[in-house]
Amino acid sequence: MHPSGRQLWKKWLTCGASALLFAVVAVFFYFYRQLIYLGGNIEISVVFSQLFWKAFLVGFIGFFCFFAILFFGYRLLQPFGNFLYRWRYMVAVTVLFACVLLNLNGSSIGCWNGILADGQDDGLLFGVNRAVRSDEWAVNTPMAFAQYYDPQGAYPYFGQVMRGAITDSFIVYGQPVWDIAVLFRPFHWGYLLLGAERGLSFFWCARLIALFMVTFELSMLLTNRKKVLSLASALLVAFSSQVQWWFAVNSLVEMLVFGQLAVLIVHYFMVTKKIWARILLMIGMAFCGGAYILTFYPSWQVPLGYAFLALIVGVIIVDRKECIFVWKRDFAFLLLFIVLLAGGMAYVLSKSLDTVKIVLNTAYPGARIATGGGFFDRLFNYPATLLFPISQTNLPGNSCEQAVFYDFFPMGIFLSLWILLKEKNRDPFLICLLAAQVVLLAYCTFQFPEALSKILLLSYSQAARAFLAVGFINILLLIRSMTLLQARISPWIAAAIAVLLGILVGIACMRNFPEYLSIVKTVGAALVIAAGFYVILRRHEKLFLCGSLLIVLVSGVLVNPIRQGAAFLQQDSLIKEIRTIEQEEPGIWIVENAGYPLINIPVLAGAPTINSTNVYPNLERWSQLDPEGSNEEIYNRYAHILITLTDEEATEFELRQADVFHLTLNIEDLPKLGGSYILTTRNLDELANSKIQLQLVSQIKSYFIYKVEGALL
Repeated sequence: MHPSGRQLWKKWLTCGASALLFAVVAVFFYFYRQLIYLGGNIEISVVFSQLFWKAFLVGFIGFFCFFAILFFGYRLLQPFGNFLYRWRYMVAVTVLFACVLLNLNGSSIGCWNGILADGQDDGLLFGVNRAVRSDEWAVNTPMAFAQYYDPQGAYPYFGQVMRGAITDSFIVYGQPVWDIAVLFRPFHWGYLLLGAERGLSFFWCARLIALFMVTFELSMLLTNRKKVLSLASALLVAFSSQVQWWFAVNSLVEMLVFGQLAVLIVHYFMVTKKIWARILLMIGMAFCGGAYILTFYPSWQVPLGYAFLALIVGVIIVDRKECIFVWKRDFAFLLLFIVLLAGGMAYVLSKSLDTVKIVLNTAYPGARIATGGGFFDRLFNYPATLLFPISQTNLPGNSCEQAVFYDFFPMGIFLSLWILLKEKNRDPFLICLLAAQVVLLAYCTFQFPEALSKILLLSYSQAARAFLAVGFINILLLIRSMTLLQARISPWIAAAIAVLLGILVGIACMRNFPEYLSIVKTVGAALVIAAGFYVILRRHEKLFLCGSLLIVLVSGVLVNPIRQGAAFLQQDSLIKEIRTIEQEEPGIWIVENAGYPLINIPVLAGAPTINSTNVYPNLERWSQLDPEGSNEEIYNRYAHILITLTDEEATEFELRQADVFHLTLNIEDLPKLGGSYILTTRNLDELANSKIQLQLVSQIKSYFIYKVEGALL
């Protein structure tokens, strides 16, 4: 083909792919607008079936309009892209400023809309509230708000709201605190400086932007400064199904941000000769180390640590010739890093060591010892993640537990082995990443001896959690191998390989989800995979970018809603009433005859609540009801605590789930808990007796608030 014809063909293909992407965006934008009118709490698949032809028309018009704009404005795109790249940090800061100014966040707190008294949430802009993310909207976000409204003042290290007792707010389910330790948690700074509502916006937006930017920079290192591949990598990580379904809890985003940032710091330390720059880099390294450690979730920290260690070793090998090692000077830098990191961690432990000991000695989660095995089939979950935000009917388990990175397995591993064995390119990054991958894949597939698991530190991580690092490494292997691959694969061979692998992966995925994936869905997913494999083998980087954007748009961007503010929580009449009572006559609250998440309603108002989600147990309190400790196995855990008052049965503890226990509480034992107010969903007048008096303070729709009098006083 003549060069000019080839260029024209590429132009048509690129514009067509981009226009198709825009059409899909337009269609989902249309669906989202319709979802708002339907309450934002139903599956997209239901809306899709009702509005298919209207959506098709929107997409059809959008495709041709955008194609025309791209085709005739093609020459303007490259300068615009160069401008964005050159000023990327300013653009990132500007986007963050705009998002916080507009008070945008991705929380599913709209789920409180059907629980609180008024149900007046009007903040949902796009998307669907995800009830399955209750650990975000029903625990993590209310805890952050509780910190703001704490009776001692905003953001104490040891709060009084959660558990209705002095509680370490920093180390477990880490919350914003006014303490020097918060330096290791920069995404909490917004809460401290901007208040609860805009702090929530900063928390969501800053983390997403930071993850995207740092992944892009690390990918630039791995791709030898190839912007298109790096952008695709940043999209596949930051907007992945894995990250988005777990975005606001367990500090996954922080691990990825600070782990990748540490790799970049090692790289710049190796190639920088300026003393002042190296000192700053070591300070930054200590900061990253502290931030990573304080995520306090070893189930992900350890396996991701394998990935980051592999990258750091690769960086050291690649950059060793540029680094001039001077023993005395570089030992001083290392000592600076150790002193700063050890000093910071020692300070935190001086305040939170007792809490750490309590957590490690709980029945759940406790100091569990994992030995791996049984999760090899999860390698083939990724095609199904395209459908998780759209429909969850017949999905085994829940979407969070099934979510993985869309990593195009096994292409990254195959290409890496080809480069190492066939092309004889002994690339340090590929070797180190493959070595880490072998260990992690073996652990996820086979059960290790307990001693070996402990030696490898993988005993801290269940195989289901360790698999996250496998997907992350697969993406890194893929972009690195696409950068180094020298072989020119013909279109026919590439198509044959892509179709074969697409069929095999599609079948394997269907076996993982037999009730969830129909034949039609499986064929569609297999076609997407095959197209991706073909583009990868043919090294069409721009098409790979477009495809990656389309994939994450569906599998990741649609996961969390886009909403404005959280004012409706504080404007609810029930929350206002609880806060008024607390301001006039403070006390300790109990939520009765209500399940999770209703037990956390007073927390939203900053009211100390005994049976709010206990992030670690209050053994002293429960021992008042169980002096012999016969039920300690039940209440010695992270738990959502349900309480039912009775005047007939004896007080009894009952374990219902690993993180839920129920307390049947005889009203005569009520004084032992020390509660002052009871929020309940039923009339308790009949339970009062000569010893315990319950005075109805207020009734807000179906909620009753009682003040406990008599023996408690």
